[in-house]
Amino acid sequence: MDERSAELTKYAANSFLATKITFMNEIANLCEKLGADVDSVRKGVGTDSRIGKRFLFPGIGYGGSCFPKDVQALVKSSTEVEYDFKILKAVMDINEKQKLHLIPKIKKYFKNNVKGKHFALWGLAFKPNTDDIREAPALYLIDALLNEGATLSVFDPEQETGFLMDAIRGLTRELGPDVPVLGFAAAPWTLACYMIEGHGKDGFPAAKTMLYSDPELFRSLLNRIARATARYLRAQIAAGASAVQLFDTWVGELTLEQYREFALPATQLLIEEIGAGDTPVILYAKASSHLLAAAAESGANVLSVDWRMDLAAVRELVGPRIALQGNVDPCVLLGPEKAVRRAAFAAIEHTGGIGHILNLGHGILQQTPVENARAFVQAGQSAAVADVRVEGAR
Repeated sequence: MDERSAELTKYAANSFLATKITFMNEIANLCEKLGADVDSVRKGVGTDSRIGKRFLFPGIGYGGSCFPKDVQALVKSSTEVEYDFKILKAVMDINEKQKLHLIPKIKKYFKNNVKGKHFALWGLAFKPNTDDIREAPALYLIDALLNEGATLSVFDPEQETGFLMDAIRGLTRELGPDVPVLGFAAAPWTLACYMIEGHGKDGFPAAKTMLYSDPELFRSLLNRIARATARYLRAQIAAGASAVQLFDTWVGELTLEQYREFALPATQLLIEEIGAGDTPVILYAKASSHLLAAAAESGANVLSVDWRMDLAAVRELVGPRIALQGNVDPCVLLGPEKAVRRAAFAAIEHTGGIGHILNLGHGILQQTPVENARAFVQAGQSAAVADVRVEGAR
């Protein structure tokens, strides 16, 4: 390829992707007018193999070091040869307006008075897994809010929780490729419960009150949590996490109908936005025997269950399409070492060790003796896959 064609290829590729993003933003604006669900439209469009799923997420415009520069360069090149590249000019114009698309909505919500209001922004970089804020749409939003007299707190996972990313990078460097380092976060429903209640509470009445009284607002909150958590987990993966786990500790508080209507769509959105690729995503759902078939539809690679469930029954319920993790009662590790080994073998026997990650059915208890934790791991490592006998606890 000659130099001129190579240069034009780069400009054309990035301009095409910028156009794709801009088109989806216009569809989102139209969906808002028509009362359609842009996420459903996006997913439907993405199933067309001619289009694909990437670069279809609506937002407040594109930014960064390449898209704006390359679109402008292509328009400039066309102008120099007296060609009116109308579609790219429209893309540039729409993108500039999209950066401030949220401002009228914010002002309307606060009755045109945001002075003195305090806002939090999640994600400042122009894309995930970078600290690059060149032409980032969030900067335009920040300027507009400040000009209206608002104050701001901003959140970017690499900046605000960089200590965690540094810890992951340090662990992967010290432990090497043979020891997996796991990332984690709360699933949308469980995090929403803590956000609304302010602490753990039986039944989470405040969260459920919001769910019943304003379901649209609650659904919006879950989706916002999903997108913010996806950025957080993408940063962990970029730092070196071998897998990431979502903890939906309080999902058992929901009925199946509520789970399908609220928690499951938000979890699916989160997992889709992580875009984990070859990095496994594990979903832990506590006290959720009535939800497991639905939870298996989340998009997670592994379904982690608590000690109340029979792993053989769970495998029969969800089939072979998803791996299982669990599910020994953490309190077993407080007893004698022989009982610890027996419990580990019993769990493996229920699955034959096929598509099964041996683990506890919830977090390890603080008072667990180290030697018992070691015995549990060693029992799993020494078990013969598909040929385990509980009676033979070693």
